[in-house]
Amino acid sequence: MTSLQTMFKTLFMSKPAPINTDTRSALLECAERLFLTKGYAGVSIRQITRESGTNVASVNYHFNDKMGLFREVLATRLDQITDEKLTLLKALTQQQPAASLEEVLRAYTRSFFDSHLFSADSDRLMQIIYRKWARMPSPETWWQPA
Repeated sequence: MTSLQTMFKTLFMSKPAPINTDTRSALLECAERLFLTKGYAGVSIRQITRESGTNVASVNYHFNDKMGLFREVLATRLDQITDEKLTLLKALTQQQPAASLEEVLRAYTRSFFDSHLFSADSDRLMQIIYRKWARMPSPETWWQPA
């Protein structure tokens, strides 16, 4: 096989590199894991993109910047917790006989002490949130676009 044939085979006959079909999800999952283990300041965009198999432009496209990615990671996690609470409340209001207000409040309050709040990831997440809030003038500014 000549070098021209080898080059042709390499360029046109080889299988294309796999494409990450859900870049946004890959970035979120990787960023959450890295933020939880290293903290916000301990992680760079390049680390996140290298480990997620994406590129820096994808962070800018989906989240504008590192802070936007961080906000989305937190919003996603908090949305999951909110969904759990809503599911719990819905189940309590639909049970027969209907749950009393005291039972609803007790179950809702107890839900804050469920396993997701006592995991190492949750502890780390809360530390990161508190650190970020401590440096900001007010929590409202945290959710404002950059």
